[in-house]
Amino acid sequence: MRIAAIFLLFATTCAASRPPDAAAGKELHDVDCLICHQTAHYTRSDRKVDSLSKLERQVDVCQQDVGAEWDTQQLNEVVRYLDSEFYHF
Repeated sequence: MRIAAIFLLFATTCAASRPPDAAAGKELHDVDCLICHQTAHYTRSDRKVDSLSKLERQVDVCQQDVGAEWDTQQLNEVVRYLDSEFYHF
């Protein structure tokens, strides 16, 4: 029983620490973010997001606004998608 608990803890830790997947982030983005705006929002000349830390904060605020309830891994995947596709920080 103890070995099973240790294995479960190890498996959970490994899954939670995997690198963010931009493809998974795109899926989350397309379902939850496009409710409020289109992708042109990210490329406009007067955008306020000008650093990776601001992008992380904005994605967190937006996901809360739409009630997405992403975990940290999912939030990081959306940030990775947006950064790789639009921002390039």
